[in-house]
Amino acid sequence: MNNEFPLLVKLCAIARGLPVFSDASLQNLYSTTASPRLTLDENRLLRQALQHKTVSSLYAGLSITETLLSQPSMKKLKRLMSIEKASRSFLMQEWRSIDEACQRHGIPVMTIKGPAASLQLYGDSIIREYTDLDMIVNMQDKCGMAPIMKDLGYAIKPPLPDMDQNGESDHSPLPASGEQPLKPHRLWIYYRFIREPILPFHITFSKQTSPFRVEINNRVFREGSSENGMSLKQVFARSETVVQDGYAFATLGLADHAVFMLQHGAKHSWCLLHWILDAAAILHHNDPELHREMALKIQSLQWERQLALIVIIVQKLFPIAVPEPFENLIAPYLQSMTTPARIALNQLQQADDSRSLSKVTNIMRFIFGYQLPLAQGCKEKIKILLQLCMIKPADAETIPLPLFLQPLYLLLGPFFIFSHRIKRLLARR
Repeated sequence: MNNEFPLLVKLCAIARGLPVFSDASLQNLYSTTASPRLTLDENRLLRQALQHKTVSSLYAGLSITETLLSQPSMKKLKRLMSIEKASRSFLMQEWRSIDEACQRHGIPVMTIKGPAASLQLYGDSIIREYTDLDMIVNMQDKCGMAPIMKDLGYAIKPPLPDMDQNGESDHSPLPASGEQPLKPHRLWIYYRFIREPILPFHITFSKQTSPFRVEINNRVFREGSSENGMSLKQVFARSETVVQDGYAFATLGLADHAVFMLQHGAKHSWCLLHWILDAAAILHHNDPELHREMALKIQSLQWERQLALIVIIVQKLFPIAVPEPFENLIAPYLQSMTTPARIALNQLQQADDSRSLSKVTNIMRFIFGYQLPLAQGCKEKIKILLQLCMIKPADAETIPLPLFLQPLYLLLGPFFIFSHRIKRLLARR
């Protein structure tokens, strides 16, 4: 482990009021004297803070502990903070404008993650960083938000196929982000069996004058239903409000929000420290009723593995005890989650080294060591294994096959992966 990451973890924890290991004092990690006990790469520390969206927490932690970096590093950090503050001020204005527009049109709306989670968990909209707004609307077709967002200067990015100015779509299959839409009849089997046929999980809006994007969805939990108490209607009925600059915004109830954040982090392999800090804050919360509510929801969604995973990760970084309602819930899964936790922690510490995430061996290790142990049932495991055979629509277009031969695309996946890798290697020479 490099010296910078544990220092970043400790300072961020202090900034957010989380406990830290007493045997790893700041003096042991880093000394501002002429002869530091450990060598610190300050540029790497700042890069990691940017990567993990913890610049604000790093700065706050340094201020609280009265720890100083070198003058050039402190100057750079203050400049980053100024940029963050200006961007965040603009986002707050946009947040209110979008919320008010939804209210005018009679559309129930909630904000999740981002500033809402920051206010809900820490009572501060600044300490937790975010680069977008995530909003949930209670309407059947989320594309109906397009004309409302257009009036506010936003456009859908990337454009959805065959969508008119009213935001109505034919729901034809979409390629991956950044790829050109293809004619559905040409690659019908490709979309039907190899890539999930769909509109994206959320619709992304961007604005030329805004550094932030806005993601709109009409679903919170994929597995949510009225039977398990997690349907959209039920979640909206349990919503709470957070107040920013005198304006009340709706957000998920704290238990729902906490469960959502745990699932979201697991989905993305806990690759960012600011998600883990949120999970630590949730586990460290002093309300036993919150943990009891969460335990019931996690059971109903069958996410015990995800909970066990984050408990292992958090306890590796912070001295936080397992809440009593979680103990029996995670006990059967702790052993099987040790490998996924190790992979997540390794990836977390190597986040500023993009090469470590692109190696074929690491991709295989991630699929078999992380994704498969977390999968629920054979269907989900098969979908994960099929990732090894997935190809991009652009690649499929290079070898157009008649309809009855299109299942062969499953066999061509590895060929395209290695051909792209060889081309990249040759291009570097």
